[in-house]
Order: sequence, then C-alpha cells, then structure tokens
Amino acid sequence: YNHAQYLDGRREMLQWYADYMDSLEHGGNVVHMVFEKHA
Repeated sequence: YNHAQYLDGRREMLQWYADYMDSLEHGGNVVHMVFEKHA
C-alpha cells in the first residue's frame, strides 16, 4: 500500500471530518445520516 498515492484524498477526507467535528462542537447545523448495510 502506497500511502503517498492517496495522500490528497486522505487530506481532503480528514479536513472534512475535522470541520464536521468543529461544527458539532460549536452547535452548527449538522444533519445526521443513517446508512443501511448491504450484504
């Protein structure tokens, strides 16, 4: 597994998650989603 190959995508995903956590902390308008598991 080449970690550098996916670095840009991982960075974008982690930034989104950090922003999401910040919005939760500051009472932001967050929509919670429920996803179904498919077999």
